[in-house]
Amino acid sequence: MKNSLYDKVKLRKLKTNYYTALSVEKAVIEKVKQIKNNVLLQNEFFKDAENEEGTDRILNSNIDFLMSEDDFIKYIKLVYEVEKENNIASPEGYETTAEWQYIEARKNAENQLINYGIDIMPANYQSEKETLRKNINTYKIRDGLLDGILKLETN
Repeated sequence: MKNSLYDKVKLRKLKTNYYTALSVEKAVIEKVKQIKNNVLLQNEFFKDAENEEGTDRILNSNIDFLMSEDDFIKYIKLVYEVEKENNIASPEGYETTAEWQYIEARKNAENQLINYGIDIMPANYQSEKETLRKNINTYKIRDGLLDGILKLETN
């Protein structure tokens, strides 16, 4: 018996895909941070001499952008090798962050969920649906739609 305005099984699957992609993205981001910090601990990289911050050794990946360009290339190549060992490296090579593919997967799952949320709006809200589709990349609209869709029941 279908009393619902939406397919709860489909919504459950879309929500599961989104939460899974979000969890994997967060785990990979954390793993990459650990890898970067370990590479910095095991190798000596310093702030670029031209940087007004000084030439202190870099031990935190939050400031890895302060090293010279040549050092940064060496650093990201070392990071990439460890990412490959951990099966999270970007298939695009060392010049693309490992997180990229997982962020894209989460965005894709998020887009499918948001589009489904707009699709299931009643037909008499056609102009609102069009407005939402035109402005789907506006942060407040995306955030509001996602929040509302995630609150829908799937039982």
